[in-house]
Formats: sequence, C-alpha cells, structure tokens
Amino acid sequence: GGERFCAWAHAASVAMMPSVALLCEAMADQRKYAYDDTKDTRRSTQARGEVVFGKLGSAEAKSMQVEDQVEGAKVAGAERLHFTLLLCKIFVGNVLTLWLQASFLAHGFDLLGVEAQWKITISMTLSGATALVRCCQTAQKLGVQGCVVSSIILFFVVWTGMKVHYAYICPHHVWNLSTWSCVSRVGLV
Repeated sequence: GGERFCAWAHAASVAMMPSVALLCEAMADQRKYAYDDTKDTRRSTQARGEVVFGKLGSAEAKSMQVEDQVEGAKVAGAERLHFTLLLCKIFVGNVLTLWLQASFLAHGFDLLGVEAQWKITISMTLSGATALVRCCQTAQKLGVQGCVVSSIILFFVVWTGMKVHYAYICPHHVWNLSTWSCVSRVGLV
C-alpha cells in the first residue's frame, strides 16, 4: 500500500535522491484514494446531492464515498511521519550544516582565497534555497506544525545568510546576532 511508498520516499531522502523521494511521495499520495469496490457508487453519488439539500449529514455522506478510508488513514499517518522526519532532516542535516559553514567562512575568511570564498558562498546559497523549497513543500503537507518548524528553519537560514553577508562586510568578518553588530578581534579566541 501507500505506507510502502512513504518508506521508500524516506529511504530515497536519506540516500539524497530527491527526485525519487518526490516520486514516491506522489505515489503514496495517490494511494490515499484507493477504490473500495464493496460500496455502491450510485448511492455515493446520491449522498452527495442529499448533503447539498440538507437531507444527509456530511459525516454520513463521507462514509458512503467509494474511497477506501482505512487505507487512506494508514497512508495519511505514514505521510505525516515521513514529512516530520524530513523536516528534522532538513533542520539537522542541512540548516545546521549551513550555519557551521557560515561560521567557517567567517573565521577562515582571511585564509581562504577569493575563489574559495565565492565557491562556499554559492554552494551555501543553493543549499539554503533547496532547504527552503523543500520546507515549503513539507509544511503544506503537515499544516500548522509544519509551518512552525519551517519558521524555525527559516530563522536559521536567514541567520546563516546574515553571517555570510557580514563576513564580507565586517572588518574582522564575524557578525553576532545577539548584539546585531560586527565582532572585533578582541572578542575572538
């Protein structure tokens, strides 16, 4: 069923194959709407009309729909787990790594050549953009909880971007969030 596609999507995500992960996520999403051949399609269609005219409650009409609701619930639970783990992976695997790379760039700025500085900056920009796009996709699937975690991820990506920006601006290449200013060498170890 659909849970298997969610497991494959998670494995593809861990293996850093995003296109395969997206394909498996789409397949799992389609499995939520499996056809239940034990239900009467004529009665299902009639129930939708009765809801419109107030003859039938929406909960009763939903139970008459021809989709396999048990399979849909299983897939929805598996998807929720997959997308929650994906957000955790984005935060720990991508965003915190970007933050550490920004610190490396700031502290090693004078030791790096101009080409290395730009390579690190471009790599971090692309990684940050990828993390944000994947975050937005995942937040849509998880609702409010996904938006909360995505906002935390957005905060760290913006913080990282500020660190990179000020690595080029500050005289000693280090910027501090708590003071919102450049840090002097006196404060560095």
